[in-house]
Amino acid sequence: MKKGWILGLVLILQSCGILMLSDKDEQLTPLAVSSGGYLSTDDFNEITPFIYRYQNTNMLFFSSDRAGSYDIYYAVINPDGTFEAPVILPTNINSPDKDEIYPVLYNGFGLVLSFIRANSGSSNVINLMCWNLGFTNFNVYSGMPVTNSTGLGLLKNYLIVAYGGSKITLFDLSQSMSGTTNETNLLVHAYSANSITIPLSTNINTYSELYIKDSVLNGKHQITVEGKARFWFGAAYIVTNQAMSASLYHSSYNDISPFVDFENGYKIYFASDRYGNGNYDLYRYNLNTIDKLPHVAPLLSWDTSAPSVSFYSPTNGSVLGEGSRTIQVAASDTALGSGIYGVYCALDGGLFLKMTYVTSNWQVSMYLNAGFHTLKTYTVDKMGNCSETNEIIIEALIS
Repeated sequence: MKKGWILGLVLILQSCGILMLSDKDEQLTPLAVSSGGYLSTDDFNEITPFIYRYQNTNMLFFSSDRAGSYDIYYAVINPDGTFEAPVILPTNINSPDKDEIYPVLYNGFGLVLSFIRANSGSSNVINLMCWNLGFTNFNVYSGMPVTNSTGLGLLKNYLIVAYGGSKITLFDLSQSMSGTTNETNLLVHAYSANSITIPLSTNINTYSELYIKDSVLNGKHQITVEGKARFWFGAAYIVTNQAMSASLYHSSYNDISPFVDFENGYKIYFASDRYGNGNYDLYRYNLNTIDKLPHVAPLLSWDTSAPSVSFYSPTNGSVLGEGSRTIQVAASDTALGSGIYGVYCALDGGLFLKMTYVTSNWQVSMYLNAGFHTLKTYTVDKMGNCSETNEIIIEALIS
């Protein structure tokens, strides 16, 4: 196992002790592979998780030193939250004598993969414009003027570069790979940061940037949270820093490189040395809604409107052949709502089954015997607002 200087780069400390966390409302889990076992290894380190979602593509990227130096891997995310076996990126991305960490994949000026390449105590940010998700065809843009960064993250289409202090740099790569930059200061230092935006009113120019960060508190790397409220006034933004507490997620271990995923409920992915032998493994907190983070709920009080759902196929009065059929519904939240958390469908008064998002609709497969059937559906947004139940009657004929 190679720990080397790369763990010094992110100031990872050895630790042991008892986990200071109540799992009453939150579920802490390692990342399981569908074929059995876990993504993390017993003898090596897995760090810097990042989730990429686009249409039907759902992938977890991370770095591991299981092959010697730190290399970038990805694992496909299954609908049930498990993962396929990890795949290492090609050798023209992963170098044998350097460390590649903090992978960030996003839709900027094309499909962009950014990561830190580190060697002998120094680091540089590498940007690749990729032509496929197999990462076999790409252009390299290594001229970003960033050295000695401690971590990368994402805010919409802005690449976040952290340096271990309060300053972070935002790179806009949406128009060109050379990009534009903007520096901002956080209340609490960050070795890495990822961020999402939360509307604060019906005005699209009034919102908060919620930063999930890796900070050192009392000698340990911990998950920390803070916000920046932005209000448009006249011709400029008024920016207010928002202090928040994430003490519920603090532990006696080192918890590093957190990433917040908001697909079908909020989850925080991170790496931790809580396994007990000094290695870093990947974990996640499964959160129902992000208001489980203390002091975040007041930011979300704007969303009290219920989402809506309607049947797309079949529709009321449809006649189908008996057998297994795909039920499709369309669900939507208000323009500035928190977003759809889940959609559910029931057949003939049975249990409501959670539907899967596919392309533009939510789907579930149900078996229809010959005769008339009642279908019901409802949806819930990420703040717990529930829609009215939509009901249709259909008929299945003997094939």
